[in-house]
Amino acid sequence: MTEDFAHEGFKWAVFKTTPSNRSVDIPYKKDANFFSVIDGFLVLLHVEIVITKGINLEFENTDHNPLCTKLVLK
Repeated sequence: MTEDFAHEGFKWAVFKTTPSNRSVDIPYKKDANFFSVIDGFLVLLHVEIVITKGINLEFENTDHNPLCTKLVLK
């Protein structure tokens, strides 16, 4: 994700160290698929991002890993 994708007044909540997406041209294989970070939350500036974390489930049921965030209204 690029910072310039968000409109003025918004910010991104992402977790860059856990892949959120995998390629689907082959079945999941730990070191064979292409992995990327494409998922995140687009948040208004008046919302505080406390923490965002990617959860590595090894793409058990889908081509995405879950992403969780804790937000606080300012």
